[in-house]
Amino acid sequence: MPQDIEERFSSTKAGYRFQFFAPSNEAFARIPEQLLSNFSLPQNYPLLLSLLRAHLAEVPAAQTTIAAGESNSVIQSVEGYPLHISAASGEAYVEAGYYRSQVNLSGIAAENGVVYKISRFLDPYASSFGIALRNGTGKATVLDASPKAEGKTMTDLVLAEPQLSNWTAIITEVLYGIMKRLGDRRGPEGVTCTTPHPFAILPSNTAFDLLPSNYTKLLRAPFNFALSSHLLAWSLTVPTCATFEDIMTAIRTEGEFKIFSHRADINLTIYEPVKGSGELFVNNARIMLANRCAGNGCIWIADRLVDPVFGMF
Repeated sequence: MPQDIEERFSSTKAGYRFQFFAPSNEAFARIPEQLLSNFSLPQNYPLLLSLLRAHLAEVPAAQTTIAAGESNSVIQSVEGYPLHISAASGEAYVEAGYYRSQVNLSGIAAENGVVYKISRFLDPYASSFGIALRNGTGKATVLDASPKAEGKTMTDLVLAEPQLSNWTAIITEVLYGIMKRLGDRRGPEGVTCTTPHPFAILPSNTAFDLLPSNYTKLLRAPFNFALSSHLLAWSLTVPTCATFEDIMTAIRTEGEFKIFSHRADINLTIYEPVKGSGELFVNNARIMLANRCAGNGCIWIADRLVDPVFGMF
């Protein structure tokens, strides 16, 4: 267990009472074994810690017990994401924007709070990033028609794109190395095709308008840089030999195209929810523009920040 969480559980400081929504064995069984292993990798520690802290809430001592009667309430996790608690007819549920998880009301009482088992992991990021409508009523993804800019890098394309000015400003503060990575012309090791390239699915300026009022400030906070660099750059991919046509062929024949994030061996999933609509999505986000290419890779633009764990739990 990460030290930050362990210290909170071990604390008996006056006035501190906690509710911890602990995923049950059933919840772990929903997740592929390889994905669980990837979450435990050192580079994924900031994301794992954030997820665990999103399952832990500090509440007034009188509110540590969830009653079985009719009730609805919202509490704040120690990670800052809202948790919605509802109870009726002897059952209780907790949700954090996407997944709704049943709560076992037989909580385990401790001196400093109560532990409740829940039936699945919570996805806290969906509540802040939002989930694009996937009913085929939106605009089709625009395929960039400009020729490949062989003499430029992805960094050049990002700096020239007005829709990416917010992301550029924040990532420059949080982890400037990402901009350097987008400008890297070196070929990746171990990729055998002649033109391997990554692509970066980056959030538009409107994506930041959709965030809660203080979220951008938190992304910029120095104490949060390790997690912010994950959330802001999760949708930069590893190099691939797949062309845009290859990606679309996979979507049409298999329903989706999966590719690893460069941050970790965890998939991004590109798909078309309504077949033939032309609307492409990645995880929770709608892709507004696809395949604007430089000599070292391509940039795509999404309507919101990409939720790194969307659909995984």
